[in-house]
Amino acid sequence: MPKLKCQFKEMKRFERNLLELSRDVSKILKPAVYDGAGVAATALRETVGGLACVSDVDSIHAWRASTPTIICRSQKDGLLEALGVAKMKARGFSFNTRTGFDGYNSIVTRRWPNGQPNVMIAASCEHGSSAMLAQPFIRPAYKLCAAEVRKIMEETTKKKIEEILDQS
Repeated sequence: MPKLKCQFKEMKRFERNLLELSRDVSKILKPAVYDGAGVAATALRETVGGLACVSDVDSIHAWRASTPTIICRSQKDGLLEALGVAKMKARGFSFNTRTGFDGYNSIVTRRWPNGQPNVMIAASCEHGSSAMLAQPFIRPAYKLCAAEVRKIMEETTKKKIEEILDQS
């Protein structure tokens, strides 16, 4: 019986490239995740900026009358100032971060001596509460940018792979 002999001349180069890429996957994935989060943060900033708001004085009058109202100017400004991307977390080859709101706004009350928590204001605005009428802005922002996030992450991944392979 004749022997079948196959040679893959490019296989050594392919194997070398795979080894090089696998050495530090974080150099490929972290920039892609951060770039995607940046697109999401931009979309979220636009939707927050587009929220209708009332003056702080009108908001206080509505609160005193126990009448739900929309977000006030200081709360909206607090959300815009607090918007950001969280520090990257890694578990194995899975890298993730969050885009959202941190800290407190400038509205100081007895209940909130450091200011109102921006996360609470965002949730109340998104879903509504006993004091605030709902104005969804988070889900619409992510629906609008989801395809762009995937696209930018894919482009960044390809670019980083090419950079690593060009150096080897």
